[in-house]
Amino acid sequence: PAPIKFSDIVLAPLMPYTIELFGGEQVERIHVTLTDWQTTVQDRFEAPIGPAPSVVRQLVAPPRTGSYVYHVELRDGAGQTVQTYQTGINVVAKRLREPRGLWGFHGYLGDKGSRWPHHEQLLPMLRDFGVALLRERLPFGPITAADATRPTPQRRVLKLAKTLGMTTVATLSMRHRGDLWAAKGRYNVDGMKPAARGQIVDIMASLASAYRGLVDWWEIGNEPNEHPIGPYAKVLAACYEGVQRGDPEARVVMGGSHVIDRWQVQALALEHITNGFQFANVTHRGTCTMCVDVGNRLVFRQSTHRQFHA
Repeated sequence: PAPIKFSDIVLAPLMPYTIELFGGEQVERIHVTLTDWQTTVQDRFEAPIGPAPSVVRQLVAPPRTGSYVYHVELRDGAGQTVQTYQTGINVVAKRLREPRGLWGFHGYLGDKGSRWPHHEQLLPMLRDFGVALLRERLPFGPITAADATRPTPQRRVLKLAKTLGMTTVATLSMRHRGDLWAAKGRYNVDGMKPAARGQIVDIMASLASAYRGLVDWWEIGNEPNEHPIGPYAKVLAACYEGVQRGDPEARVVMGGSHVIDRWQVQALALEHITNGFQFANVTHRGTCTMCVDVGNRLVFRQSTHRQFHA
C-alpha cells in the first residue's frame, strides 16, 4: 500500500489539507520532500513514527498553481532509507468551497450531451471540484406512464447527479409545445392561450410526478425577461400549480434572466406608481412569490402575482 494518503485530491493555493503517513516494519522515521515540476524544493520535513501505524500532518498548499511532487523516504533507526515513494498533487486556480448549491454546472448533459459516453466519469470530477448543482434541460410536454420509467439520457444523468449528492435543476424548454402559446409558439411574449391553462397544469403535474425524487428545482423557461412580465407570470403560476400536484416537495423558480433590461424598466415604472418596491421571496415550496433582480438587488411584485395565492 502507498505510504501517504491525502485528505483532498484537489487543492487550491494556500488551502489547508491533511496527509497521513504510514510506516512499516523497521521504519522509525518518514522523510518528506515537496518539489515543484522544476524540482525546486517547496517544503521538507521529517516525521517520527516508531511503532505507531501512521502519523498525521496538517499542511497548507503552495501559493502558486501547478503540479507538485511528494518524495517520501521511509527510514530505519540507523537513518537508512528502506523504501522510497513518489506521488503528485495539483494545485488549481480555484476550488469551489462556497456554500452548497451556489456553484452549479449548466450542463444539458442528458440533452445536448446525450451521446457522450463518459457521464459516470465527468460528474464525479465536477463534484470533486466543488460543483454541487447540475442544470439539465427537459422538453415541456406530457409524460405517460410508460415514459415515466423509460431510461432516457436526461433521467440517467439526473439519477447519477442525485447519487453523487448534487442538487438538480430541470429547466423546461417551453417551445416544444407551441400550440399552447398565444404568440405563434413563443410562450414568453403574449403568454398562454386562455383555454390552455388547464392543459399546462396537467403537463407540469405529469413531469413533476415522473421525475419525483430526481429534480429538486423546476425552472420555468429560460430568459423570460426578454418579454413582458405579466404573461410570463401567469405561465409561472400555472406551472407552480402543476408541480404542487405532481411533487409537493419540489421547488419552482422563474427562468434565469437575460441581460436585456425590460423588467428593470418595468420595475422603475412600478416604483413611481407604488412609491417604493415590495420585497418578495423566490418561489419556494409553499411560498410562491416572484423575485426579480433589477440590477441593484431590489425586487418587486406585480398585481399578476396574486394568482399564486389563489
